[in-house]
Amino acid sequence: MEILPPRAEGYPWVSIYNSEKHGFSLTTLYRKMIEFDEDLSPVLLIVRDTREHVFGAVVSGAIRPSDHYTGTGDSCLLWRFLGEAPHTRELRHFNWTGENQFFVNAAKDSLSIGAGGGHYGLWLDGTLP
Repeated sequence: MEILPPRAEGYPWVSIYNSEKHGFSLTTLYRKMIEFDEDLSPVLLIVRDTREHVFGAVVSGAIRPSDHYTGTGDSCLLWRFLGEAPHTRELRHFNWTGENQFFVNAAKDSLSIGAGGGHYGLWLDGTLP
């Protein structure tokens, strides 16, 4: 994918967490990331919501529970597909603006990626409904 940061090139693609296999749980996502034990590998997060919207993020390292924001701007990228039918979808991406350091906040009961202007770029609650 041309939008991936250069740092993401050359890494093998590994499926770490899949809700169809592992259930809908942020705790399980975090546990699987800890088991992966690859701190420096970029992570591609892909989400499909209940309305079939597809969106996600690329972050600079493993998503692990933390009391503070982690990650770097050089590979914090939010993206989503626009359009309803698969053949009409276009990819739209949102790079780091440089305004703050709010990259990844992996709290016990939620996961947020990117923030500014009082809003999150991506926010998931603990149940991943």
